[in-house]
Amino acid sequence: MEASKKIVKNSLWLIVQPIVLNVISIAVVGYIARKLGQADYGKFIFSIAFIYMFMPLANMGLRGVMIRDLAKDRSQADVLVGKMITARVLLALVAAGLAILSITVMAYPAETKLIVSLASLMIILQAVSTTCLDAFQAFENMRYVAYSQFVAGLVLTILSVLVLLVGFGILGLVLVYVFGSLLAAFISYALLCRHIAVPKLAFDNFYIKGKLIESMAFFFPSFIALVGRKIDIVILSVMAGDAAVGIYGAANSIVERLAYIPDGISTAMYPSMVLLYQDSHQKAGDLFGQFFAYMIIMGLPIAIGITILAKPIIHLIYGTTYSGAVLLLQLLIWWLFITFLTMLQGWTLNAIHKEKESAHVAYVSTPLYVLLNLILIPKFNEVGIAISAIVSALISLGMFSFYIKRFLVRDSISGSILGRVITANLVMGAVVFALSDTPLYVSVPTGFFGYIALVIALKVLRPEELTYIKKLISQKLGIASTEDL
Repeated sequence: MEASKKIVKNSLWLIVQPIVLNVISIAVVGYIARKLGQADYGKFIFSIAFIYMFMPLANMGLRGVMIRDLAKDRSQADVLVGKMITARVLLALVAAGLAILSITVMAYPAETKLIVSLASLMIILQAVSTTCLDAFQAFENMRYVAYSQFVAGLVLTILSVLVLLVGFGILGLVLVYVFGSLLAAFISYALLCRHIAVPKLAFDNFYIKGKLIESMAFFFPSFIALVGRKIDIVILSVMAGDAAVGIYGAANSIVERLAYIPDGISTAMYPSMVLLYQDSHQKAGDLFGQFFAYMIIMGLPIAIGITILAKPIIHLIYGTTYSGAVLLLQLLIWWLFITFLTMLQGWTLNAIHKEKESAHVAYVSTPLYVLLNLILIPKFNEVGIAISAIVSALISLGMFSFYIKRFLVRDSISGSILGRVITANLVMGAVVFALSDTPLYVSVPTGFFGYIALVIALKVLRPEELTYIKKLISQKLGIASTEDL
Protein backbone atom coordinates (compact mmCIF):
# COMPACT_ATOMS: atom_id res chain seq x y z
CA MET A 1 0.00 0.00 0.00
CA GLU A 2 2.85 2.39 0.77
CA ALA A 3 4.35 1.82 -2.69
CA SER A 4 1.02 2.51 -4.38
CA LYS A 5 0.52 5.68 -2.30
CA LYS A 6 3.93 6.97 -3.33
CA ILE A 7 3.16 6.25 -6.98
CA VAL A 8 -0.22 7.97 -6.80
CA LYS A 9 1.43 10.98 -5.15
CA ASN A 10 4.16 11.22 -7.77
CA SER A 11 1.68 10.54 -10.59
CA LEU A 12 -0.43 13.48 -9.54
CA TRP A 13 2.59 15.78 -9.59
CA LEU A 14 3.08 14.73 -13.22
CA ILE A 15 -0.61 14.85 -14.17
CA VAL A 16 -2.54 17.56 -12.32
CA GLN A 17 -0.32 20.54 -13.13
CA PRO A 18 0.22 19.55 -16.80
CA ILE A 19 -3.53 19.05 -17.18
CA VAL A 20 -4.16 22.51 -15.73
CA LEU A 21 -1.57 23.95 -18.11
CA ASN A 22 -3.00 22.03 -21.05
CA VAL A 23 -6.47 23.37 -20.42
CA ILE A 24 -4.90 26.77 -21.06
CA SER A 25 -2.58 25.68 -23.84
CA ILE A 26 -5.24 23.86 -25.85
CA ALA A 27 -7.01 27.19 -26.33
CA VAL A 28 -3.67 28.60 -27.49
CA VAL A 29 -3.21 25.68 -29.89
CA GLY A 30 -6.60 26.49 -31.35
CA TYR A 31 -5.54 30.12 -31.75
CA ILE A 32 -2.27 29.06 -33.41
CA ALA A 33 -4.08 26.75 -35.82
CA ARG A 34 -6.60 29.44 -36.76
CA LYS A 35 -3.94 32.16 -37.07
CA LEU A 36 -1.55 30.12 -39.21
CA GLY A 37 -4.16 28.33 -41.28
CA GLN A 38 -4.14 24.66 -42.21
CA ALA A 39 -1.10 24.79 -44.51
CA ASP A 40 1.28 26.73 -42.22
CA TYR A 41 0.02 24.88 -39.16
CA GLY A 42 0.78 21.68 -41.05
CA LYS A 43 4.34 22.92 -41.69
CA PHE A 44 4.75 23.63 -37.99
CA ILE A 45 3.44 20.18 -36.99
CA PHE A 46 5.72 18.56 -39.58
CA SER A 47 8.81 20.43 -38.34
CA ILE A 48 8.30 19.40 -34.71
CA ALA A 49 7.53 15.81 -35.68
CA PHE A 50 10.60 15.66 -37.91
CA ILE A 51 13.08 16.61 -35.20
CA TYR A 52 11.37 14.30 -32.71
CA MET A 53 12.36 11.38 -34.92
CA PHE A 54 15.98 12.20 -34.03
CA MET A 55 15.39 12.63 -30.28
CA PRO A 56 16.15 8.97 -29.44
CA LEU A 57 19.67 9.41 -30.82
CA ALA A 58 20.29 11.92 -28.01
CA ASN A 59 19.11 9.31 -25.54
CA MET A 60 20.32 5.95 -26.92
CA GLY A 61 18.35 4.20 -24.18
CA LEU A 62 20.43 5.82 -21.43
CA ARG A 63 17.36 7.29 -19.70
CA GLY A 64 16.01 3.93 -18.57
CA VAL A 65 19.47 2.74 -17.52
CA MET A 66 20.20 5.85 -15.45
CA ILE A 67 16.84 5.80 -13.70
CA ARG A 68 17.23 2.13 -12.82
CA ASP A 69 20.80 2.60 -11.59
CA LEU A 70 19.97 5.66 -9.48
CA ALA A 71 16.86 4.00 -8.03
CA LYS A 72 19.08 1.19 -6.72
CA ASP A 73 21.96 3.42 -5.48
CA ARG A 74 21.46 7.16 -5.02
CA SER A 75 24.76 7.88 -3.30
CA GLN A 76 26.65 8.59 -6.56
CA ALA A 77 24.08 10.93 -8.08
CA ASP A 78 26.51 13.80 -8.68
CA VAL A 79 28.97 11.62 -10.59
CA LEU A 80 26.44 9.56 -12.51
CA VAL A 81 24.24 12.48 -13.56
CA GLY A 82 27.30 14.52 -14.55
CA LYS A 83 28.55 11.76 -16.82
CA MET A 84 25.10 11.30 -18.31
CA ILE A 85 24.60 14.99 -19.06
CA THR A 86 27.98 15.16 -20.79
CA ALA A 87 27.35 12.03 -22.84
CA ARG A 88 23.82 12.96 -23.82
CA VAL A 89 24.73 16.50 -24.91
CA LEU A 90 27.40 15.06 -27.20
CA LEU A 91 24.88 12.56 -28.59
CA ALA A 92 22.36 15.40 -29.01
CA LEU A 93 24.84 17.43 -31.06
CA VAL A 94 25.19 14.49 -33.42
CA ALA A 95 21.41 13.99 -33.55
CA ALA A 96 20.76 17.68 -34.29
CA GLY A 97 23.39 17.63 -37.03
CA LEU A 98 21.77 14.58 -38.63
CA ALA A 99 18.35 16.23 -38.50
CA ILE A 100 19.68 19.33 -40.27
CA LEU A 101 21.56 17.27 -42.84
CA SER A 102 18.51 15.09 -43.54
CA ILE A 103 16.09 17.97 -44.14
CA THR A 104 18.70 19.76 -46.28
CA VAL A 105 18.93 16.93 -48.79
CA MET A 106 15.15 16.36 -48.92
CA ALA A 107 12.89 18.05 -51.47
CA TYR A 108 11.21 20.53 -49.14
CA PRO A 109 10.86 24.34 -49.53
CA ALA A 110 13.59 26.56 -48.10
CA GLU A 111 11.25 27.84 -45.37
CA THR A 112 10.56 24.32 -44.13
CA LYS A 113 14.28 23.53 -44.09
CA LEU A 114 15.00 26.69 -42.07
CA ILE A 115 12.25 25.90 -39.56
CA VAL A 116 13.48 22.35 -39.03
CA SER A 117 17.09 23.53 -38.66
CA LEU A 118 16.10 26.02 -35.93
CA ALA A 119 13.88 23.49 -34.20
CA SER A 120 16.77 21.00 -34.06
CA LEU A 121 18.27 23.09 -31.23
CA MET A 122 15.51 21.63 -29.08
CA ILE A 123 17.19 18.23 -29.31
CA ILE A 124 20.27 19.54 -27.47
CA LEU A 125 18.34 21.50 -24.85
CA GLN A 126 15.95 18.65 -24.10
CA ALA A 127 18.89 16.31 -23.60
CA VAL A 128 19.90 18.45 -20.60
CA SER A 129 16.42 18.88 -19.14
CA THR A 130 15.35 15.25 -19.49
CA THR A 131 18.56 13.98 -17.86
CA CYS A 132 17.93 16.25 -14.86
CA LEU A 133 14.30 15.24 -14.67
CA ASP A 134 15.23 11.55 -14.90
CA ALA A 135 17.28 12.03 -11.73
CA PHE A 136 14.20 13.33 -9.92
CA GLN A 137 12.25 10.36 -11.23
CA ALA A 138 14.86 7.96 -9.85
CA PHE A 139 14.62 9.72 -6.46
CA GLU A 140 10.81 9.43 -6.72
CA ASN A 141 10.36 13.15 -6.21
CA MET A 142 8.20 14.35 -9.08
CA ARG A 143 7.21 17.75 -7.74
CA TYR A 144 10.32 19.38 -9.26
CA VAL A 145 9.61 17.73 -12.60
CA ALA A 146 6.14 19.27 -12.45
CA TYR A 147 7.52 22.69 -11.43
CA SER A 148 9.99 22.95 -14.29
CA GLN A 149 7.53 21.68 -16.88
CA PHE A 150 4.77 23.96 -15.64
CA VAL A 151 6.85 27.16 -15.60
CA ALA A 152 8.48 26.50 -18.97
CA GLY A 153 5.16 25.44 -20.47
CA LEU A 154 3.34 28.50 -19.18
CA VAL A 155 5.98 30.88 -20.56
CA LEU A 156 5.90 29.02 -23.88
CA THR A 157 2.11 29.29 -24.01
CA ILE A 158 2.10 33.03 -23.37
CA LEU A 159 4.92 33.79 -25.81
CA SER A 160 3.28 31.68 -28.54
CA VAL A 161 0.29 34.00 -28.52
CA LEU A 162 2.41 37.15 -28.37
CA VAL A 163 4.64 36.31 -31.35
CA LEU A 164 1.62 35.60 -33.53
CA LEU A 165 -0.18 38.71 -32.35
CA VAL A 166 2.71 40.92 -33.45
CA GLY A 167 2.94 39.11 -36.79
CA PHE A 168 6.13 37.03 -36.57
CA GLY A 169 4.34 33.98 -37.97
CA ILE A 170 5.60 30.42 -38.07
CA LEU A 171 9.30 31.34 -37.78
CA GLY A 172 8.72 33.31 -34.59
CA LEU A 173 6.64 30.44 -33.20
CA VAL A 174 9.48 27.95 -33.71
CA LEU A 175 11.94 30.31 -31.99
CA VAL A 176 9.57 30.52 -29.03
CA TYR A 177 9.56 26.71 -28.79
CA VAL A 178 13.36 26.73 -28.79
CA PHE A 179 13.33 29.31 -26.00
CA GLY A 180 10.86 27.16 -24.06
CA SER A 181 13.28 24.24 -24.25
CA LEU A 182 16.12 26.51 -23.09
CA LEU A 183 14.08 27.68 -20.11
CA ALA A 184 13.14 24.10 -19.19
CA ALA A 185 16.82 23.07 -19.30
CA PHE A 186 17.87 25.98 -17.09
CA ILE A 187 15.14 25.43 -14.49
CA SER A 188 15.59 21.65 -14.28
CA TYR A 189 19.38 21.98 -13.93
CA ALA A 190 19.01 24.60 -11.19
CA LEU A 191 16.53 22.42 -9.29
CA LEU A 192 18.82 19.42 -9.65
CA CYS A 193 21.76 21.33 -8.18
CA ARG A 194 19.66 22.58 -5.29
CA HIS A 195 17.71 19.48 -4.31
CA ILE A 196 19.75 16.44 -5.37
CA ALA A 197 23.38 17.18 -6.26
CA VAL A 198 25.59 19.42 -8.36
CA PRO A 199 26.54 17.26 -11.35
CA LYS A 200 30.26 16.60 -11.83
CA LEU A 201 30.40 17.02 -15.58
CA ALA A 202 32.93 14.65 -17.12
CA PHE A 203 33.31 12.45 -20.16
CA ASP A 204 34.07 8.89 -19.07
CA ASN A 205 34.60 6.92 -22.28
CA PHE A 206 34.84 3.51 -20.58
CA TYR A 207 31.75 4.10 -18.45
CA ILE A 208 29.62 5.41 -21.32
CA LYS A 209 30.61 2.54 -23.62
CA GLY A 210 29.48 0.06 -20.99
CA LYS A 211 26.21 1.87 -20.40
CA LEU A 212 25.52 2.21 -24.12
CA ILE A 213 25.87 -1.55 -24.50
CA GLU A 214 23.51 -2.05 -21.56
CA SER A 215 21.07 0.53 -22.89
CA MET A 216 20.60 -0.99 -26.34
CA ALA A 217 17.66 -3.04 -25.06
CA PHE A 218 15.99 0.26 -24.15
CA PHE A 219 17.16 2.20 -27.20
CA PHE A 220 16.12 0.08 -30.17
CA PRO A 221 12.46 -0.36 -29.24
CA SER A 222 12.04 3.27 -28.20
CA PHE A 223 13.81 4.48 -31.33
CA ILE A 224 11.74 2.31 -33.62
CA ALA A 225 8.51 3.20 -31.83
CA LEU A 226 9.13 6.96 -31.82
CA VAL A 227 10.33 7.12 -35.41
CA GLY A 228 7.32 5.05 -36.39
CA ARG A 229 4.99 7.41 -34.54
CA LYS A 230 6.48 10.49 -36.24
CA ILE A 231 7.27 9.24 -39.71
CA ASP A 232 3.54 9.04 -40.33
CA ILE A 233 3.47 12.84 -40.53
CA VAL A 234 6.34 12.81 -43.03
CA ILE A 235 4.46 10.26 -45.15
CA LEU A 236 1.26 12.32 -44.87
CA SER A 237 3.14 15.49 -45.80
CA VAL A 238 4.57 13.91 -48.94
CA MET A 239 1.39 12.15 -50.04
CA ALA A 240 -1.37 14.58 -48.98
CA GLY A 241 0.26 17.98 -48.37
CA ASP A 242 0.58 20.47 -45.53
CA ALA A 243 -3.17 21.07 -45.14
CA ALA A 244 -3.78 17.39 -44.37
CA VAL A 245 -0.98 17.54 -41.80
CA GLY A 246 -2.70 20.57 -40.25
CA ILE A 247 -6.01 18.69 -39.91
CA TYR A 248 -4.23 15.71 -38.38
CA GLY A 249 -2.26 17.97 -36.05
CA ALA A 250 -5.46 19.59 -34.77
CA ALA A 251 -6.90 16.28 -33.55
CA ASN A 252 -3.58 14.84 -32.45
CA SER A 253 -2.71 17.91 -30.33
CA ILE A 254 -5.69 17.18 -28.09
CA VAL A 255 -4.78 13.52 -27.76
CA GLU A 256 -1.12 14.26 -27.02
CA ARG A 257 -2.09 16.55 -24.14
CA LEU A 258 -4.23 13.84 -22.59
CA ALA A 259 -1.31 11.42 -22.94
CA TYR A 260 0.22 13.16 -19.89
CA ILE A 261 -2.07 11.00 -17.78
CA PRO A 262 -0.74 7.50 -18.65
CA ASP A 263 2.77 8.89 -19.03
CA GLY A 264 2.69 10.45 -15.57
CA ILE A 265 1.44 7.28 -13.91
CA SER A 266 3.84 4.96 -15.73
CA THR A 267 6.81 7.25 -15.12
CA ALA A 268 6.03 7.46 -11.42
CA MET A 269 5.54 3.71 -11.10
CA TYR A 270 8.81 2.70 -12.78
CA PRO A 271 11.34 3.24 -9.93
CA SER A 272 8.94 1.80 -7.35
CA MET A 273 8.40 -1.28 -9.51
CA VAL A 274 12.19 -1.71 -9.87
CA LEU A 275 12.64 -1.79 -6.09
CA LEU A 276 9.51 -3.80 -5.31
CA TYR A 277 10.33 -6.51 -7.85
CA GLN A 278 13.69 -7.06 -6.15
CA ASP A 279 11.87 -7.63 -2.87
CA SER A 280 8.86 -9.66 -3.99
CA HIS A 281 7.59 -10.71 -7.40
CA GLN A 282 4.15 -11.20 -5.90
CA LYS A 283 3.98 -7.67 -4.54
CA ALA A 284 5.17 -6.31 -7.88
CA GLY A 285 2.41 -8.23 -9.63
CA ASP A 286 -0.20 -6.92 -7.21
CA LEU A 287 1.03 -3.36 -7.76
CA PHE A 288 0.82 -3.74 -11.53
CA GLY A 289 -2.72 -5.13 -11.29
CA GLN A 290 -3.81 -2.23 -9.12
CA PHE A 291 -2.52 0.39 -11.56
CA PHE A 292 -3.72 -1.50 -14.62
CA ALA A 293 -7.20 -1.13 -13.17
CA TYR A 294 -6.58 2.58 -12.57
CA MET A 295 -5.63 3.00 -16.23
CA ILE A 296 -8.91 1.48 -17.39
CA ILE A 297 -10.91 3.46 -14.84
CA MET A 298 -9.41 6.72 -16.14
CA GLY A 299 -8.86 5.96 -19.81
CA LEU A 300 -12.20 4.44 -20.80
CA PRO A 301 -14.46 7.37 -19.82
CA ILE A 302 -12.11 9.78 -21.61
CA ALA A 303 -12.39 7.71 -24.79
CA ILE A 304 -16.18 7.37 -24.60
CA GLY A 305 -16.79 10.99 -23.65
CA ILE A 306 -14.59 12.49 -26.37
CA THR A 307 -15.99 10.11 -28.99
CA ILE A 308 -19.46 11.49 -28.27
CA LEU A 309 -18.41 15.15 -27.94
CA ALA A 310 -15.69 15.31 -30.62
CA LYS A 311 -17.60 17.66 -32.93
CA PRO A 312 -18.34 20.43 -30.40
CA ILE A 313 -14.81 20.07 -28.98
CA ILE A 314 -13.14 20.57 -32.38
CA HIS A 315 -15.44 23.45 -33.33
CA LEU A 316 -14.88 25.17 -30.00
CA ILE A 317 -11.09 24.96 -30.17
CA TYR A 318 -10.34 25.24 -33.88
CA GLY A 319 -13.50 26.48 -35.59
CA THR A 320 -15.57 24.89 -38.34
CA THR A 321 -12.70 25.11 -40.87
CA TYR A 322 -11.14 22.15 -39.03
CA SER A 323 -14.30 19.97 -39.16
CA GLY A 324 -12.23 17.30 -40.90
CA ALA A 325 -10.50 16.68 -37.55
CA VAL A 326 -13.71 15.42 -35.88
CA LEU A 327 -13.51 11.84 -37.17
CA LEU A 328 -9.76 11.82 -36.56
CA LEU A 329 -10.27 12.76 -32.92
CA GLN A 330 -12.93 10.07 -32.51
CA LEU A 331 -10.48 7.48 -33.80
CA LEU A 332 -7.27 8.71 -32.16
CA ILE A 333 -8.88 8.87 -28.72
CA TRP A 334 -9.27 5.08 -28.83
CA TRP A 335 -5.60 4.77 -29.72
CA LEU A 336 -4.98 6.81 -26.56
CA PHE A 337 -7.11 4.46 -24.45
CA ILE A 338 -5.09 1.48 -25.63
CA THR A 339 -1.93 3.49 -24.91
CA PHE A 340 -3.08 3.90 -21.29
CA LEU A 341 -2.63 0.13 -20.99
CA THR A 342 0.39 -0.51 -23.21
CA MET A 343 2.46 2.31 -21.69
CA LEU A 344 2.05 0.83 -18.22
CA GLN A 345 2.85 -2.65 -19.53
CA GLY A 346 5.98 -1.47 -21.34
CA TRP A 347 7.41 0.42 -18.35
CA THR A 348 6.65 -2.59 -16.15
CA LEU A 349 8.51 -5.04 -18.39
CA ASN A 350 11.53 -2.72 -18.40
CA ALA A 351 11.39 -2.48 -14.60
CA ILE A 352 11.48 -6.27 -14.18
CA HIS A 353 14.42 -6.62 -16.61
CA LYS A 354 12.41 -7.89 -19.55
CA GLU A 355 13.64 -5.21 -21.95
CA LYS A 356 14.14 -7.70 -24.76
CA GLU A 357 10.54 -8.85 -24.57
CA SER A 358 9.39 -5.24 -24.53
CA ALA A 359 11.55 -4.61 -27.59
CA HIS A 360 9.83 -7.43 -29.48
CA VAL A 361 6.60 -5.47 -29.32
CA ALA A 362 8.13 -2.46 -31.04
CA TYR A 363 9.85 -4.66 -33.61
CA VAL A 364 6.48 -6.10 -34.66
CA SER A 365 4.01 -3.24 -34.19
CA THR A 366 6.04 -0.34 -35.60
CA PRO A 367 6.90 -1.82 -39.04
CA LEU A 368 3.26 -2.86 -39.26
CA TYR A 369 2.20 0.70 -38.44
CA VAL A 370 4.46 2.19 -41.12
CA LEU A 371 3.29 -0.37 -43.69
CA LEU A 372 -0.36 0.37 -42.91
CA ASN A 373 0.32 4.10 -43.31
CA LEU A 374 1.86 3.54 -46.73
CA ILE A 375 -1.22 1.55 -47.75
CA LEU A 376 -3.97 3.62 -46.13
CA ILE A 377 -2.78 7.25 -46.44
CA PRO A 378 -3.10 7.31 -50.27
CA LYS A 379 -6.70 6.07 -49.89
CA PHE A 380 -7.90 7.84 -46.76
CA ASN A 381 -5.36 10.68 -46.23
CA GLU A 382 -5.06 11.64 -42.52
CA VAL A 383 -7.75 9.14 -41.46
CA GLY A 384 -5.41 6.39 -42.63
CA ILE A 385 -2.96 7.34 -39.87
CA ALA A 386 -5.63 6.96 -37.20
CA ILE A 387 -6.72 3.54 -38.48
CA SER A 388 -3.09 2.40 -38.65
CA ALA A 389 -2.46 3.64 -35.10
CA ILE A 390 -5.39 1.70 -33.65
CA VAL A 391 -4.50 -1.55 -35.41
CA SER A 392 -0.83 -1.43 -34.37
CA ALA A 393 -1.80 -0.45 -30.80
CA LEU A 394 -4.07 -3.50 -30.54
CA ILE A 395 -1.21 -5.71 -31.70
CA SER A 396 1.02 -4.14 -29.04
CA LEU A 397 -1.62 -4.69 -26.36
CA GLY A 398 -1.91 -8.36 -27.23
CA MET A 399 1.86 -8.91 -27.15
CA PHE A 400 2.42 -6.93 -23.95
CA SER A 401 -0.42 -8.81 -22.25
CA PHE A 402 1.15 -12.12 -23.21
CA TYR A 403 4.51 -11.15 -21.68
CA ILE A 404 2.95 -9.69 -18.52
CA LYS A 405 0.98 -12.90 -18.03
CA ARG A 406 4.09 -14.99 -18.62
CA PHE A 407 6.56 -13.10 -16.44
CA LEU A 408 4.60 -11.23 -13.78
CA VAL A 409 0.90 -11.85 -13.15
CA ARG A 410 -1.71 -14.06 -14.80
CA ASP A 411 -4.70 -11.74 -14.45
CA SER A 412 -4.11 -8.01 -14.94
CA ILE A 413 -7.60 -7.11 -13.68
CA SER A 414 -10.39 -9.10 -12.05
CA GLY A 415 -13.55 -9.75 -14.00
CA SER A 416 -15.64 -8.25 -11.21
CA ILE A 417 -13.86 -4.88 -11.29
CA LEU A 418 -13.84 -4.81 -15.09
CA GLY A 419 -17.57 -5.47 -15.20
CA ARG A 420 -18.29 -2.64 -12.78
CA VAL A 421 -16.05 -0.25 -14.71
CA ILE A 422 -17.81 -1.08 -17.98
CA THR A 423 -21.21 -0.61 -16.34
CA ALA A 424 -20.22 2.81 -15.00
CA ASN A 425 -18.95 3.85 -18.42
CA LEU A 426 -22.06 2.68 -20.25
CA VAL A 427 -24.27 4.72 -17.93
CA MET A 428 -21.97 7.74 -18.16
CA GLY A 429 -21.85 7.45 -21.96
CA ALA A 430 -25.65 7.34 -22.19
CA VAL A 431 -25.95 10.48 -20.06
CA VAL A 432 -23.32 12.38 -22.10
CA PHE A 433 -24.96 11.30 -25.36
CA ALA A 434 -28.32 12.58 -24.10
CA LEU A 435 -26.65 15.92 -23.33
CA SER A 436 -24.52 16.07 -26.49
CA ASP A 437 -26.56 18.96 -27.92
CA THR A 438 -26.08 21.05 -24.79
CA PRO A 439 -23.04 23.33 -24.27
CA LEU A 440 -19.81 21.59 -23.24
CA TYR A 441 -19.88 23.34 -19.86
CA VAL A 442 -23.05 21.31 -19.15
CA SER A 443 -22.27 17.92 -20.70
CA VAL A 444 -18.63 17.59 -19.58
CA PRO A 445 -19.07 18.36 -15.85
CA THR A 446 -22.25 16.25 -15.73
CA GLY A 447 -20.47 13.29 -17.25
CA PHE A 448 -17.38 13.76 -15.07
CA PHE A 449 -19.13 14.02 -11.71
CA GLY A 450 -21.70 11.43 -12.70
CA TYR A 451 -18.94 8.95 -13.49
CA ILE A 452 -17.22 9.61 -10.17
CA ALA A 453 -20.52 8.99 -8.38
CA LEU A 454 -20.97 5.72 -10.26
CA VAL A 455 -17.42 4.58 -9.46
CA ILE A 456 -18.07 5.23 -5.78
CA ALA A 457 -21.53 3.66 -5.79
CA LEU A 458 -20.32 0.52 -7.57
CA LYS A 459 -17.30 0.30 -5.22
CA VAL A 460 -14.80 0.23 -8.05
CA LEU A 461 -12.26 1.93 -5.75
CA ARG A 462 -11.81 1.35 -2.04
CA PRO A 463 -12.83 4.24 0.27
CA GLU A 464 -9.26 4.69 1.53
CA GLU A 465 -7.99 5.02 -2.06
CA LEU A 466 -10.54 7.71 -2.83
CA THR A 467 -9.73 9.61 0.37
CA TYR A 468 -6.00 9.55 -0.30
CA ILE A 469 -6.36 10.63 -3.94
CA LYS A 470 -8.73 13.45 -2.92
CA LYS A 471 -6.20 14.77 -0.39
CA LEU A 472 -3.37 14.59 -2.89
CA ILE A 473 -5.30 16.45 -5.59
CA SER A 474 -6.24 19.10 -3.06
CA GLN A 475 -2.58 19.51 -2.12
CA LYS A 476 -1.44 19.76 -5.75
CA LEU A 477 -4.05 22.45 -6.40
CA GLY A 478 -2.93 24.35 -3.31
CA ILE A 479 -6.11 23.93 -1.24
CA ALA A 480 -4.78 21.56 1.40
CA SER A 481 -1.66 21.39 3.51
CA THR A 482 0.85 18.57 3.46
CA GLU A 483 -0.18 17.88 7.05
CA ASP A 484 -3.41 16.40 5.71
CA LEU A 485 -1.30 13.56 4.31
